[in-house]
Amino acid sequence: MVIYLPEKIVVNYLTTFIRIMNVFYTFKGTKRSSFHLSAYKVKEIDILGVLLLYKFLEYSITNECFDRPNADYFDKIKTDIAVYGFGALVSECFQDPKKMENEYRNLKPYVNSKEFLVSPITIYQGNQNRLQIERKCFSLISSYYENEKQADMVFIVISELIGNFYSHSDDTNKSILVAYGDKHYVEIACADSGIGIVSSLRPFFPRKNEKELLLQSVKRGVSSKPKTDHMGNGLWMLDQIVRCNGGRLMLCSQNSMYERIGNKTSIIDSPFWKGSIIYVKLDVCKPVLMSDFFPTKIKNRARFI
Repeated sequence: MVIYLPEKIVVNYLTTFIRIMNVFYTFKGTKRSSFHLSAYKVKEIDILGVLLLYKFLEYSITNECFDRPNADYFDKIKTDIAVYGFGALVSECFQDPKKMENEYRNLKPYVNSKEFLVSPITIYQGNQNRLQIERKCFSLISSYYENEKQADMVFIVISELIGNFYSHSDDTNKSILVAYGDKHYVEIACADSGIGIVSSLRPFFPRKNEKELLLQSVKRGVSSKPKTDHMGNGLWMLDQIVRCNGGRLMLCSQNSMYERIGNKTSIIDSPFWKGSIIYVKLDVCKPVLMSDFFPTKIKNRARFI
């Protein structure tokens, strides 16, 4: 059996990629033999594409979908995969799956000098303390972005994503976050293999369909853990930051996808994704703080980290 990756594994062609790859879910526990994954057709892959390619490979290994899978033409995208910090992870998926788990657990955020990069971070409650992760990220962000407002905006978004996935993830969900950009823009992508945004909200809104549930998730005060200290403002804040910034936000869970580009929003059917995907792109030259859209004036909590 051969699966050919599509020409473009990028944000704008997200649904095409998921549609091709979600056949993996049907192979859970089958250990299919003679499987090949080919990158022969690939011409372009971006940060979200690399993250989701890894997530599909990880799922296939963790759930024993294939027996000794093979890959070809991956040299074509080897450099792109390495740029976003996934070089060793993807390589071990085919060479030594047992080492892949070690690579996953040893991921640590770092930044290089020319571009801003938070290399893949694992997020789960058995991991290091969440505050330690956020401190490390804030140190990296503030050292790269000299403008305080720019650093604060990027940190708020990354912090909220870490908090959202941390509170809903365990060791089996394999939540992972990566960020990349420069002095002009930043892209942040996060994905897991858990129950997803839609399923986590369903018990509280049983009469709503999938699309309505996903729309509910970006409303202020909506939480899947109402009797805890969760305020339910995380995704709402991300949505508002993107709106004010003129950036882009994509949420994907199960068979639905929500997208915001500046003031315009849409929600469409999507091929099935087990878990949640969140992608954010921001114009760093137009920093937005929470005080810009909250009804009451508050201080940016990044200043207290």
